[in-house]
Amino acid sequence: MRTILILIAYCLGLSGADAQERTDSGRIEFREGEIDIVDGDTVWIGIHQIRLHGIDTVESTQQCLSGLDNVGCHELTLDVLRDFTEAEDFHCDGHIGNDEKPKTNRGRYVATCYVGDLEVNRALVEQGWAFAANTVEARELYGQAEAEAAAARRGLHAFDSVQKPWIYRREQRESSSCSCEN
Repeated sequence: MRTILILIAYCLGLSGADAQERTDSGRIEFREGEIDIVDGDTVWIGIHQIRLHGIDTVESTQQCLSGLDNVGCHELTLDVLRDFTEAEDFHCDGHIGNDEKPKTNRGRYVATCYVGDLEVNRALVEQGWAFAANTVEARELYGQAEAEAAAARRGLHAFDSVQKPWIYRREQRESSSCSCEN
């Protein structure tokens, strides 16, 4: 169904962003439509795929260690994000680039999401369910919140071992491209 909506919007010449309204701050507001969670840092709102700005969350295949047990921490992260997205006033404000076009990341609109005035991106980091992304801007925005969550052992930081998502992804790429001989 979502593919059909995207094709219809494309055929009508809608850029996806045209179907939403600009806020006073110049951002594009994504509020209308069914909300589906793709990942801990990616959601669909209607026909728009949204990447939460400045945060990174564990991958679906990533495990966290609690004692000797591997825990599927990805599902725990999804549950927390689901709680936010189920709020009646959940919405995302898409970022606009210097070229006046919506910022995108791999085809996803880059946005800061909210429940009312509560910034969801920051709340996920403060609660320990997301990391500040591995960029200078994200570290400036959310680095202190991540450090405080880690010190308090909140969310993912409560586990004995959890890798930062970008390290996990890099290791997965390296191990899959290894032409090692035994």
